[in-house]
Amino acid sequence: MLLALSAVLFSCSVKEDRTDCPCDVELKVIGGQEAHSLLMIWDSSLTVRDTLWRRDSISSFFIRIPKGFPVLTLCDGQRETQTRGSSLTVSNGHQMDEIYAWTGRLDTRCEAISVTARLHKQFSYIHLNVRVQNGEASPYLVRLKSDVCGLDLTTLQPVEGPFEVSFLPVIGSYHRICVPRQTDTRMMLEFQPRESFESYEAFSFPLGEYLDKSGFDWTAEDLDDIYLEIDYARAGVSVSVADWQEGDSISITI
Repeated sequence: MLLALSAVLFSCSVKEDRTDCPCDVELKVIGGQEAHSLLMIWDSSLTVRDTLWRRDSISSFFIRIPKGFPVLTLCDGQRETQTRGSSLTVSNGHQMDEIYAWTGRLDTRCEAISVTARLHKQFSYIHLNVRVQNGEASPYLVRLKSDVCGLDLTTLQPVEGPFEVSFLPVIGSYHRICVPRQTDTRMMLEFQPRESFESYEAFSFPLGEYLDKSGFDWTAEDLDDIYLEIDYARAGVSVSVADWQEGDSISITI
């Protein structure tokens, strides 16, 4: 289905010199999880910001873009995240949004081009299954920390900034935390004894390092989800990380 995007209309008369006329772009959008996507066109700065309303999982649009080498970005799933310049970030204490996105630099010096934009999964869900002995309540506050709080909309590369999410696990309940694409192995899990959050030092677990050892790939076009088993034993806290290459798991007690 071919739709015209009237909000991005740079026209040119057929009688004029067409040297500087805009390029006709047929844009095919594939993937994502929502009925609309945020469209952004960047030159030296953001020049166009609009919404594409999609009727199908694969939709085509007709737009006109001035000649040059603009960057085109498509993004959906924005809820808690905010845009500042080219950065899409989430405030500390909030989870990342379920962002699907695509970006590419176009050559619009010709009269017409066709572009296929396949949106990719830019987030990972960390699924936590919490176990305790004898059905007791969770003795710890769980805190996830990293140094990445979002992504750059022109490159889809991670944007550094404080990211921290805390919760008290409910035994037998399902827990998951949505995190952005990471740059390195600095992601940490902390376990703070709930008797006194100020008096007791938190146990730290280098989750990023163990994800790296398990074969998890933060550079994949579509990020996988992460599955953790947290077992509160008398000897400490045991965390198992699924091995993405062999299907096994790595387990450590802290």
